[in-house]
Amino acid sequence: MKYFKTLGVTKNYNGSLLYNHETKKAYSYEWYEIARVMSEEFAIVNTYTYSNTTAKHVGQISGFIRNELGISNIVKLQAPRGLQSLDSILDHYETLIKNLEAKIAKPRTHKAKNLERKNQIRQHQLAMDVAKNLLGGNQ
Repeated sequence: MKYFKTLGVTKNYNGSLLYNHETKKAYSYEWYEIARVMSEEFAIVNTYTYSNTTAKHVGQISGFIRNELGISNIVKLQAPRGLQSLDSILDHYETLIKNLEAKIAKPRTHKAKNLERKNQIRQHQLAMDVAKNLLGGNQ
């Protein structure tokens, strides 16, 4: 990624991914907020991907935040509408949890698979807690 001093942004080779150094936010295709640096030690990366390109952008921005900005504490959240719409995160994770609970409730499901689903539910609940903290603070 290349830094453009006059613009105050860092862009990938074709400009489809950019990081604004003033706002400390990264955008995929100039509208989908894919990352947000919260402090010198903490950043959030949106891991919800629509395509192979946005998946590549997640990897590129994660590497940029870790290697170029020196931030190792990166929280990964799934935000279907981008980080600019944090409230959509809660709805998304609630839907994921309900779907997993429905699968667990089905008769004759394997115990090992249900244990894996329960762990996924815990991870989703932790992500919801992080999103709730963000909603209460920095939006």
